[in-house]
Amino acid sequence: MGLDIMHCDIPFLPAIAGVKSYRLADLTLPSGWKPDSIIKSKDSCALDIRPIAVGETLRRLTAKCLCAVVKAKAAEFFQPHQFGVSCSMGAEKIAHGLRACVDRQWKDEGFSVLKLDMRNAFNVVSHQAFLSECSLQLYPWVLWCYGQHPILLHPMETLTSEYVNLFREFCSNYISNKCASAKLLLHKLEEVGAQDAQVALVLLWLCGSFCKMAHLARATPPSLSIKALELFDIDVRHCFSQCTAVDTSDEAWWQRALHSGLQYRKPYLPRLQFNQLFNSSSLADRARLLSISSPHALSWLSVVPSEGLGLHLNPDQFQVAIKWWLGLDTSGGSLYSLCSDTVLDPLGHPASTCMHGGDAVFRHNRLRDVVAESCRLAHLSVKVEAGSNLTPDHSHTRPADVLVQNWSRGRPAAFNICVTSPLNTLTLSEAGVCAGAAAQAGEVRKHSANDDKCGDLGWFCVPLVTETYGAWGPEAMACFSQLALRLSIRLQKPKSVILHELYGHFNICLVRCVATAILSRIQSS
Repeated sequence: MGLDIMHCDIPFLPAIAGVKSYRLADLTLPSGWKPDSIIKSKDSCALDIRPIAVGETLRRLTAKCLCAVVKAKAAEFFQPHQFGVSCSMGAEKIAHGLRACVDRQWKDEGFSVLKLDMRNAFNVVSHQAFLSECSLQLYPWVLWCYGQHPILLHPMETLTSEYVNLFREFCSNYISNKCASAKLLLHKLEEVGAQDAQVALVLLWLCGSFCKMAHLARATPPSLSIKALELFDIDVRHCFSQCTAVDTSDEAWWQRALHSGLQYRKPYLPRLQFNQLFNSSSLADRARLLSISSPHALSWLSVVPSEGLGLHLNPDQFQVAIKWWLGLDTSGGSLYSLCSDTVLDPLGHPASTCMHGGDAVFRHNRLRDVVAESCRLAHLSVKVEAGSNLTPDHSHTRPADVLVQNWSRGRPAAFNICVTSPLNTLTLSEAGVCAGAAAQAGEVRKHSANDDKCGDLGWFCVPLVTETYGAWGPEAMACFSQLALRLSIRLQKPKSVILHELYGHFNICLVRCVATAILSRIQSS
């Protein structure tokens, strides 16, 4: 039920006049809010009315006071099975808990999530069952609030909250306007892509895909919005192809949902489509799919491009990296091998591990330098390529690509960097079944080769092993977590932000080197 403030005895007009006369420069608002956004002209307000209602202020305040009276009794009755009543930060707990649960279970065919309140969100169900369960203390108030459908007041016209033709027309117009605005943005991004595909794809991820339609999907009935969302997904796919100059098959386009920013409403690849894709793939392609779906493997796609920081790919590198990620032909028609006994396939798999031509050594050294620089930024004492001739047997092997002093309990740590491929014949059978199997096998090999020597020197042996598609081993992820904590204290930034930046920096360095190796093997005309 609405309250028309223009026809009541409460002196609202002096209060409104006081707000308008208040000096905006003196106004303190939550971070990110602009003071001048409080007062908008009537014309601009009427042009962008969203189909979602907010309860009238006095009613909300009264309800809050009454709920405080029965808070303890409600908590005793409801907890721990619900998060809506007498539960601090309940909505946040639901969102983060569900996200964590889906992260763990989304590939499980028996996992499902049931949402029950969609129809109630549009006030078309009977409230009688709910009212009959209310506490006697609150029943008169709840009956007054929910006993009949409320009236929605806004500058354009008055609506009832029931799902009637007027509401359907209102939502349909809103959806049309929203889709037209989103399509215009996608056209602009295609123009950006003609200049820099990496910049365009980051903008598409940040502000042109799922986030553009999130409110529409939440605030309008599915029966009205589903067609518009499907058309928008087609537009996003076209924009992706125009920006990257990569024409994707249906199977390749399904994979883009492994990167959560590049879809319109599903934060994960639908299980049915993933299972169809996975089951119909070769063992090598299964290993690739599991590797690119590992945590942080696709962090390079969301890095904000910067040539000065080493976070930019040139157009050729970026296009090859996109094709390589999606399992498309990277050859341009012809690849040649730098060694006579190796035949390169058009997907570029052997090129990413070939030891001839210096690409593998260059990649190792670039990753070593990026890790060392990150440690220096955390004010850690670092030495590169340490350990040769330090043991009694004068071994020339170096167990430390990066030696970090005082890493843990006053002892140094020997970071040993290794890039391995999930398509390696030694680990392919495991990598095609278990994500990260190749990286874990690489850690075992590094420990076997370096533990004894590191023990003689009083060092920790810390293998930093990554797969060619960016899936890091468990010990590397634990190491980066500890490094991110040190950097967060040093730079006064959240650890999660630092960790995301670290993976982005490491993986874009890796992807650049892989793309360069593939490009060096494309036969020039």
